[in-house]
Amino acid sequence: MNNYRLGQTVLNYRKKKGLTIREFAESAGISTSLISQLERGQANPSLSVLELIAQALNVPLFTLFINDIDIDSLISRKKDRKKVYRENNDHIVYDVLTPDFMKARIELLIMDLNAHSSTTESHFSHDDNP
Repeated sequence: MNNYRLGQTVLNYRKKKGLTIREFAESAGISTSLISQLERGQANPSLSVLELIAQALNVPLFTLFINDIDIDSLISRKKDRKKVYRENNDHIVYDVLTPDFMKARIELLIMDLNAHSSTTESHFSHDDNP
């Protein structure tokens, strides 16, 4: 966990709420010095302190860590995409747009239709090596 990013996130939320460090510390039940150290990236807060901060900011705990997501990993480059072929793979190919790490229950696909393609119902099969 990057303490500086976490601290910046807390600082941004606090400022959006229009709270001073003292007001925020009182509402969270945390010392002003800990809040100050945290916002400057000089403290490593415990989970219980993070829960108090999230409650005082009225945000879910996970939102304090959203900045730690590598945004580049959310992009699936064409050369890295898995392919999904229909029974007749000469005409229709789907590229899987959902990054692997997401392990979602839903996949986003983009369809590439070649000339004279048909979109009739048939079964799909994943193929990592086209």
